[in-house]
Amino acid sequence: EDICNSKGVHIVTGAKISEITENAVVLDDGTEYEAQLVIMSTGMRPYTKVAEESGIEVDKWVVADSRMQTNVKDVYACGDCCVINGQPQAFWAQAVATGRVAGANAAGEELEYEAIGSSMVIDAFDTGIFALGSNGKDPDKEFRAVDKSEGDNYEKYYFYNNRLEGVILIGDTDRMIELTEMIDKHATYKEMFGRK
Repeated sequence: EDICNSKGVHIVTGAKISEITENAVVLDDGTEYEAQLVIMSTGMRPYTKVAEESGIEVDKWVVADSRMQTNVKDVYACGDCCVINGQPQAFWAQAVATGRVAGANAAGEELEYEAIGSSMVIDAFDTGIFALGSNGKDPDKEFRAVDKSEGDNYEKYYFYNNRLEGVILIGDTDRMIELTEMIDKHATYKEMFGRK
């Protein structure tokens, strides 16, 4: 938020839009923001009508197991329409990996999909941002979060059962490959920071 504000982009949080007029966005508290263009991001909404009509289990996404098998024999799902163990597979790397497993298994193999965490890499406002894995919001897990900040650089690490499950870097993202490997190997807190 500070970075955006320093570049002239004002962020308003906790706001609800009550109306979009020809010239403005009106919030429910009456505040108006002049606007010539409004861009709305509404999240992921996979098209599942065909699956539902075919008797395939849908829980917002098409439900698949670790072999990409749906509840209907010999029907596989992959890519951004499916969910595995409650986790949507909406990113490019996940779509490629689930497609490879689904295709191989449909052809008679017995491969298991190894989950790839969701990731984000952005370079905006002269600032790099990298996020991978858990963001610590799973209500069934108690995370240990570690924040580090130095100048314009910010790092946040999420540990579950003393194992690295997620990371956020803002500013210097040079360690993203190293940290991706650390998440893949479920590095311990001690391996990351040299203490318990």
